Amino acid sequence: MLRRVRAALDRLAGDTYGDCLRCDEQISPKRLAAAPWSVYCLKCQEAADRREFEAMEVADSFLVDVA
Repeated sequence: MLRRVRAALDRLAGDTYGDCLRCDEQISPKRLAAAPWSVYCLKCQEAADRREFEAMEVADSFLVDVA
């Protein structure tokens, strides 16, 4: 969880916070309020949950060694 929060802070500093890592659309403010570390919009998260794309590897690469 700490890595996800740190990654979110890095995205905030890099001015990409709130952008979906899969489709580059804005993640809804409601979703970010509920889970500020979200990396996907709801549509892409649902696709990832169904394993329709392999972008989970992309998100994981942002979460590794963000110390």
